[in-house]
Amino acid sequence: MIDFFFVFIFGLVTSFYDIKYKKVSNKCIMIALLAGVIITSFLVFQKPVLLFDILLNVMIMFILGFGLWYVGFWPAGDAKLMTAYALLIPTSIYDFKLISFFPSFAIFINSFLLAFFALTIFNVRSFRMETLAQEVKNIFSFERIVSKVLYLLGFYWVFNQFILFIGMPSDPFLNLAVMIIIFPKIKKLFASKTDVVMAIFVIIRIVFAGSVMLSYSFWIGFFEKFVLFVFGYLILISLTKRNFTIEKRIIDLAPGMMPVETFERIKDIDNKKGRHHYKKVILEKSMSGKGKEILFDSSPDDFRRYHNVLFLRRAGGLAEWDIREMLYRLENGLLDSDRIKVQETISFAPVLFVGVLLTYFFKGNFLTYLLVNFFA
Repeated sequence: MIDFFFVFIFGLVTSFYDIKYKKVSNKCIMIALLAGVIITSFLVFQKPVLLFDILLNVMIMFILGFGLWYVGFWPAGDAKLMTAYALLIPTSIYDFKLISFFPSFAIFINSFLLAFFALTIFNVRSFRMETLAQEVKNIFSFERIVSKVLYLLGFYWVFNQFILFIGMPSDPFLNLAVMIIIFPKIKKLFASKTDVVMAIFVIIRIVFAGSVMLSYSFWIGFFEKFVLFVFGYLILISLTKRNFTIEKRIIDLAPGMMPVETFERIKDIDNKKGRHHYKKVILEKSMSGKGKEILFDSSPDDFRRYHNVLFLRRAGGLAEWDIREMLYRLENGLLDSDRIKVQETISFAPVLFVGVLLTYFFKGNFLTYLLVNFFA
């Protein structure tokens, strides 16, 4: 039970920091990682065969966590926090798991379902059914359905073959989670040619593994996969980023807040003074700025050199210089509004802590626990 003691103290401290300071201390995470290494070393000393399983489990959680950070789903601190929990919690406690070689996936499932329901309950007033209806309509449009079908038939297969080629264990649940996470980046990477590239992958699959696709069971399995993909994409990507919003005065903004709107540069009104005026636009519609990617710590001058907007969506949310730039332009009458919409968020460290406690209580994924004990 020494591991539970460390996990409980770690969870309380990180939850306190996240609620009070809106961030998790790196010192806390480093201490947790050190404690995890000590606990792991003790377990491996007793049973050396556990070393590979533990390292694989932590490595996958690290990749998954930072993959979510890379696509802008959450800050890097939450990715490090989840990795620390994966190292702290012994793999022996997982009796109910979806993925045998990645038992910590239970933490991921428990925490994210909890976070979604928490957002739904606490933001029910700001939740807009018309926005949800439009989102569902967009997702189920003919063009987007075709795009997702090509993506799952083509890229999913290519990804799975790559995993098998490098000798990594493969699991349909984990692969599907990865497909959901990287889908926006794939669309951004190939842009208008995405469907063409996916169609090429489908043709390659037909050439090398077409016989499998002729079976009835294949298409039943594919339909189940498609439904899970759409449902997961709708919850984890669309709903949590677009429907839970609140309007804030610019003067009340704080670093780390996730903006839903930004200010786009329009034609100069005062050419003599060389001042640009800006209009408020939806953030997703302003992401077509030309030029290279700008890092979170880039200067405002470097950023505006490549974009026509004051800021884009980043995993870490608004930076201090974003707010300073907005306040400066607001004071000089260069913005068309003194407010922007930001994403309603919750402190994720407490949610993750409760998800970890659920993992201990149910000895793994609580959905699997319920299925085994009540629906088997």
